[in-house]
Amino acid sequence: MPVAYQSPSRHRDLAAHARRCTIGRAQRDDRATHRTAVRVETIRATRTIVLSYEADFKRATKLTVEDGDDHGSRLVVTEHYPVIGDDKDPRVAEVDRSLIPWVDAIRRHLLGRERWGWLPGWRWWNERFLPGMVLRQRRIVRMIVWVSLIEFVVFLFVAAIFWLERQRG
Repeated sequence: MPVAYQSPSRHRDLAAHARRCTIGRAQRDDRATHRTAVRVETIRATRTIVLSYEADFKRATKLTVEDGDDHGSRLVVTEHYPVIGDDKDPRVAEVDRSLIPWVDAIRRHLLGRERWGWLPGWRWWNERFLPGMVLRQRRIVRMIVWVSLIEFVVFLFVAAIFWLERQRG
């Protein structure tokens, strides 16, 4: 389920640096949008962000940055739900299953940033230009760029052959 950030009403809790906002969650079958008040707490001492949901089945999402091995860090995402004793309870269907693909997408982005971030324009392309597009548009743009790049390489190859033949003859 895609989550859209809607109308923040910011007021600070000085002790916890908390924010209140409203999250709208669009349903896949075009039902009414479900709105939930979310409280965001930042705990700097433990490098943790806690998203507490007031009127949702999911009670909280906790994001913690832990020290990793020799290089880097580890992001730990924990979701808190109420205890359900019966597996046939209809509330089990409300459990958000998008966490694993979401974390996998973040991991792929960070690994790509580590690998290709040194290239000029890579960050602009992946963090500013592409996110403004729908997935289908991103695929089309990538295909156009790759085809153009291959065309240019073939053109340079043909031009080099022409130049070498002209030098020989």
